[in-house]
Amino acid sequence: MSATFSIDTKNLRARLEALADDVRDQELGPIVAQTAAAFAADLPSRYPAVEGDLRGGVRLQQRGPLAHQVKNTARHAHLYEHGTIRRFTARTGAFRGVMPAQPVFVPWAIRWRARMVEAIANRLRALRVPGFDGTLGARES
Repeated sequence: MSATFSIDTKNLRARLEALADDVRDQELGPIVAQTAAAFAADLPSRYPAVEGDLRGGVRLQQRGPLAHQVKNTARHAHLYEHGTIRRFTARTGAFRGVMPAQPVFVPWAIRWRARMVEAIANRLRALRVPGFDGTLGARES
């Protein structure tokens, strides 16, 4: 299981889809792409170097002109993010300790998303887009 972060902002998406294709793709596409790339480049430095594949598991995938996905494909990314409970291995009789959650992915994704939304809002203000009131609504997903 990997740790993933996706943005689902219906209100923002509806407004962006209402824009002309050239404005949306040429003006806003680069902002989304640059933010996703910056987040994917910044994220590995947030993980400790001694934790196996966490740093090397960060991947960026483009899903569309305004959609990018950053995920950590390391096998133990979800264990690092969410932690573990005390458990017993019946076959060997070993007790495994608790690993506390050390959330890295989601807190940094929220920060980078806020930067992206602000950059898009600034660009839409500069373009004087009809129907844009100067704020973008986003919700956690």
